[in-house]
Amino acid sequence: MKSKKVVIFAAGHSIVEYKDAILRYLETDDFTTIGCKNIGSIIRPDYHCWFDSVAFERDAEMLREKGLFIIQKGSIPVFLQTCKRKLIRKYWRGKYKTIKCKFTTWNAKSPYPHYMKRKSKFWGAFINTGCLSIYWAHIKGFTEINVVGMDGYSFHSKCDLISGEASQHCCGKGFTFSKRKGYSEDLIKKEIDSLYEKMKYKDKKILRTLTHFKTVHNVNFRILTPTAYDQFYDSSILK
Repeated sequence: MKSKKVVIFAAGHSIVEYKDAILRYLETDDFTTIGCKNIGSIIRPDYHCWFDSVAFERDAEMLREKGLFIIQKGSIPVFLQTCKRKLIRKYWRGKYKTIKCKFTTWNAKSPYPHYMKRKSKFWGAFINTGCLSIYWAHIKGFTEINVVGMDGYSFHSKCDLISGEASQHCCGKGFTFSKRKGYSEDLIKKEIDSLYEKMKYKDKKILRTLTHFKTVHNVNFRILTPTAYDQFYDSSILK
């Protein structure tokens, strides 16, 4: 990796809103870039993390139908060791990396989720690709971890998500998390209260994960775009 400073692109919609400011920031130093999931329309990252093989196949097929590629030339995709080579080679013929990581079960009664690293393997209840990317950058030796696009699933109101005024992800509009899970527009509207509560609970788990990173593992990270995880937001960087 070329630099000990990194900018991680999570898939929240703020990377669309703040794209110009983020790209200007990248010009201020020799940053390594790490992308999470389907962010290829925003940037070509040095490392493109696809830790969810189901999402990888779904988005690869969607982009292929549009004549687009899931990974841009020049990026190195990163997968979990459980992702099958046959699936990777179906959509990507270049070199790639795999990491040995095991997702453990979330324990709601524990004060903090548990994370461990032994040699080249590590494991924990990482919740999503953004959290795992932060931890991976930390154990790879990055000393300054900047994160953009980690908005939070419940950062926007239910009304704004339903109307499409706001979006959870950089691709699509509205309640994109549930749409990706197969929910129809009508079902989302019908189940909006329960779905939104699930999103709020997921954000609480992510907040506990990030807090654990910071206070127990001394992970030096900050979030540069508006986020539901407000205590980690540094609003002074992007101009």
